[in-house]
Amino acid sequence: MRAVDSDSVLREALRQLYQAPPGETWTQQQWCEAFSYLFLAAPGSRHAVLEHQDDMLWFVAARDSLSPNAPNVWLRRNTSAELPTELRPGGSAFSSVDWTASAQLNLVVQAKYILTVVQCRQDCLAAIAQDHANPGPCTVGNHRQQPDVVIAQRRVYASPMAADVNLEEAKSGQSPQACYPDVCFAVDNYEDAFQDVILSRHDDCYCVMLHVHSSRGVSTGNAILLGSGPVQSERALASSSAPTQASQQVHDGERRAVLFSAYVTQEQVNAFITAHKLETSKTSLLNRFLGALREGDAKVHRQKVTMIGPGSLGRAEALAAAAPASSKTDAAAAGRVETALQMSLLWLSLPAAALAQAILRFACADHL
Repeated sequence: MRAVDSDSVLREALRQLYQAPPGETWTQQQWCEAFSYLFLAAPGSRHAVLEHQDDMLWFVAARDSLSPNAPNVWLRRNTSAELPTELRPGGSAFSSVDWTASAQLNLVVQAKYILTVVQCRQDCLAAIAQDHANPGPCTVGNHRQQPDVVIAQRRVYASPMAADVNLEEAKSGQSPQACYPDVCFAVDNYEDAFQDVILSRHDDCYCVMLHVHSSRGVSTGNAILLGSGPVQSERALASSSAPTQASQQVHDGERRAVLFSAYVTQEQVNAFITAHKLETSKTSLLNRFLGALREGDAKVHRQKVTMIGPGSLGRAEALAAAAPASSKTDAAAAGRVETALQMSLLWLSLPAAALAQAILRFACADHL
């Protein structure tokens, strides 16, 4: 492996995934060497994209060694500057690991992410995307406006494990299960995180953006989106890609890039909920009766809404519920629609391999 520092390793890894000719492709031993250099080296030698590393390492099982019902990923604590003897080349467990996929997965898990949710008018989507969802006036055409824009941001962490949110027993929780080859970005305390995101107009949009951050570098470039164009899917909303320009920018001393950007409108969410109610209304008489009881319950009815990302890459799940009474009163006073929706993002999932390639392009942007 022709590399003397983390920049060189990442640049070569990017070349390997995109354009290395057959005679120059890395062997599993070389991918293992890259894995060891990037994730076991001393902190001072790590690339800026990987500066937030913890001491946990993920390993992806090689397809040939995967037994029935065995997990396709497993976790080990990093306690040394070297791999355990059995995982080194020639070791008893070396061939049980897919070192290419393991290097990509740890690159994804160890990067720093910010999840941003934006509620804005549809004619402000382009300005919001260009400004990277920074609060402030929105310029539409030659007119500078101060729209009702709500922005909520939360630090999130990538994981190849995920737990479904049980709305009936949310506090009890569920054991996480492997979601790899996807990775999940779960939102802790999701009800509090985005409680101010309320769609109250027909042209209100609910935008979801995921950024990767690095404290080094000042380059700018094009968007690093994982897909483009809406895709229709049963029981899910197709979301459109928000217009994004100059996605790599410096903000608060950090360079960042958009990895995922999609939105749905208030009308789309309402239509989805209405269709779901029609579907459930076709169930048995007993279920209808129980449903009527639930409607009379004082508890707020919440509906899970699944959004399919642009290019069919990525899924986001949010809770939609009728907005609190005070918000409804404010909406009515402002002449907005009667059915105001409060949106809470639960999680976002994306393919690990696509994320790894996007992060590599981001890490190597200064050298491309």
